[in-house]
Amino acid sequence: MSVMNGRSGRGSCSYVHDVSGARFEDVDGERWTCPFEPECPDGRCLFHAPATTVDGTDVVSELLEVLDGAGGPVRLLGATLPSLPLEYAVLDGAWNYPIDLRDATIEGAFTARNATIRHPLRFEGARFEGPIDLEDATVTQAIRFDDVTATEPVSWYLTTFESWVDVRRATFDAPLDARVATFHQGIFAVEATFDAAAEFHSTQFRETANFHGATFRSGGMFDSAKFSGSARFSGAVLDAPVVKLASAAGDPNTTGETRTGTALTLEDARCERGIKLDEATLDGNVAFRNASLQRSVRTDGITVTDGTTAVVDCTGSDRITGRVAAADGRVAYDLTDAVVGTIDLVEGGPSARYVSGTPGSTDSISANIRANSRPPAGVFTGRKTRSIRPISRTYISTPKTGRKRSVKLGSRRSSSSLKCDIDEPDIST
Repeated sequence: MSVMNGRSGRGSCSYVHDVSGARFEDVDGERWTCPFEPECPDGRCLFHAPATTVDGTDVVSELLEVLDGAGGPVRLLGATLPSLPLEYAVLDGAWNYPIDLRDATIEGAFTARNATIRHPLRFEGARFEGPIDLEDATVTQAIRFDDVTATEPVSWYLTTFESWVDVRRATFDAPLDARVATFHQGIFAVEATFDAAAEFHSTQFRETANFHGATFRSGGMFDSAKFSGSARFSGAVLDAPVVKLASAAGDPNTTGETRTGTALTLEDARCERGIKLDEATLDGNVAFRNASLQRSVRTDGITVTDGTTAVVDCTGSDRITGRVAAADGRVAYDLTDAVVGTIDLVEGGPSARYVSGTPGSTDSISANIRANSRPPAGVFTGRKTRSIRPISRTYISTPKTGRKRSVKLGSRRSSSSLKCDIDEPDIST
């Protein structure tokens, strides 16, 4: 098969793509004509031929030839591919030009297990009708999945992304498995939709993990993840229950699991910057149990689905600081055995409840803190109060003197005082 470089005198592919939209600002004109040689009776090249008439291995062979002779971006806009089999392949042309598959349709599997890809990949607006499997692959350049639709499972298990990963506004209809993956320069998943399980267990985010405005229909699983930058879930929609996937390697000891009542879990996670849940919508609880949080946690403006009470469970975590409030519904904060720093109880939420102690013990307490919109942020009014003894490492105390009383949240290592009143607490047993 001849190399499709348009130089054989047989003319160019008859395929034309509309590039008038914002997605193609880097392409001149409003219509792009494919420059590669026609291979089919209808005048189309191998990349734009009907997928039923082309073999995926032929597509890959031709792509490798094109990369070797490329003098600029390898544009395959609007391509229709039967599959993209790249297992163990090394994509490393003479020049580091992008492979541009914007608006493409891949009807079969995109498989790149154990592959090394040293070209930027552009899939903006593409549709994947088969599974995406990048298990144990290394992608050294930026990869863009903006506005992609993936209808089958996606595996980024053990994948190393050395550059930026962009999945803004992407839709994942089936489970996404990113366990033990490494994102060296972060992931940008603003307004992405995860309609099935989304698991990032033991994943390393060396820079920002930005899930602002994302939708998790089966919760978000981030247990044991490591965030060197911030973990941003502000404005996200998080539905319970969280679904934990079964072992990708077939380990019978790692079975699938559904965590009823939990919408987001970061148990045993480590975050060196802030975790942002401000303006998020919760349909279940948030688990920060035994996490290491080096900066603040923001929960102001959280909306809780009607008829539910969400618990932000910080049991055993070190350390809890930041802005706390609830915009709608009831939110409880469990600080059992946590190390607590400065907590800013912001106004504007109807109620926030702090729960500490061990359920079933005499040390278990709960107290309602109600915001009043008139005083400045952090100043609250309430009814009668009384002191509460220290609870394990965490305590809430209210001095009896003065109309405005101080709620102190802290530990024996770190504490802070905020002016507010507290309702009569219920001492549970």
